[in-house]
Amino acid sequence: ELFAFFACGSALSTNGTYDPTNASPVYKLNSKTGMFDKIQSIPTYGAFDMEMFEAGGAAYLGVVDATVGTKLFTWDSTTGQFGDVQWVSTDIQGREIEHFAVGGDD
Repeated sequence: ELFAFFACGSALSTNGTYDPTNASPVYKLNSKTGMFDKIQSIPTYGAFDMEMFEAGGAAYLGVVDATVGTKLFTWDSTTGQFGDVQWVSTDIQGREIEHFAVGGDD
């Protein structure tokens, strides 16, 4: 399966808040049409990076949001969407997520 993600953030408003309706869209390639279909919107305020990776046979999506930290989602083939797994306490000024493996293990 092929996905496309777009990390979207909003600028601070004049009163110092972020737009609570802002979201980062998730698209999945439709094999019949060859086009990407929007399958989900993940609420984000200041998203800078999104990365998908696999570990232990599961697919994960990490979202770095500079206003609230980093959230991890997992692919749920039953619902066809990414669901919340874990909020990771990171510096709220985080800008990037990377995954890595040591010794060939995922």
